[in-house]
Amino acid sequence: KRINQLVIFIILVFSIVFIRIFYVSYLRHDQLSQTAKNQYERAKDSKLTRGDIFAYTPEKKYITLAGETESPYLYLIPRNSKEPLKTAKLLSTVLKSFSEENLFKILSKKDDPFELVEKKISPETVELVKNLNLEEVKVGYENERYYSLVASQAHLIGFLGFSGQDRVGQYGLEGFYNESLDKNISIV
Repeated sequence: KRINQLVIFIILVFSIVFIRIFYVSYLRHDQLSQTAKNQYERAKDSKLTRGDIFAYTPEKKYITLAGETESPYLYLIPRNSKEPLKTAKLLSTVLKSFSEENLFKILSKKDDPFELVEKKISPETVELVKNLNLEEVKVGYENERYYSLVASQAHLIGFLGFSGQDRVGQYGLEGFYNESLDKNISIV
């Protein structure tokens, strides 16, 4: 009798779990997908920049030792490509470093949601790509740290590196003032 109760209990638990998985996976799929997309967009928009490091010269001027700038990159969304050959031909006229064949191979990946093509593209290339007005060709921007002084000052300024997934200051001023710079507070 107890074994029957245990079997019924296990079947009941598995049924509840199965019903819940079905509910989340199929019935609430659209709502949860939209929520995830909104969270991604909000996180992307709220990305903070890092504070700058300035020096005060004897001539009473500020110079930037370390700062951030937006660096454009080009990416493709192959699954949105309706005519990969046509897109590859158009794009190869703008991107001299990629052949039409290579672009066609990338654009032919029907299930691929993202392919990085080139980083640090010029403003002219950005304009040319945007003028193509192709749904599968996009320009993104990422924050990039730059250092204005020569390498001989690197030990003083430090650099921005990674600790796991987080960008953190390594050594020098970048490391010492890491918390302030992360909060977008500039230092002199």
